[in-house]
Amino acid sequence: MSSSSEAFPAVDAQRELNPANNDNFHVDSSSSNIPTVTKENKPKEQRDSNKAKGKQDAVENVKRMIIISGIVAAVIGAIVAISKKLRETR
Repeated sequence: MSSSSEAFPAVDAQRELNPANNDNFHVDSSSSNIPTVTKENKPKEQRDSNKAKGKQDAVENVKRMIIISGIVAAVIGAIVAISKKLRETR
């Protein structure tokens, strides 16, 4: 630990409790040197191709959804038909 002679610096209560009155702002030098991230400006052709790709993905998702729901309906129908046949045979 630290020695007993080292103490925390004194705190100005008015400045801490009323931050709106504080005009002395401490700026961290390392954070001010970090470059900001800017949005990349993509060419219009690339944006249009991304939109078209998104539409194609949506169409593919709808097709998959219809196929899967059809398969699920067929399986449920087969289960119902088999259960009816089993009831009739008893």
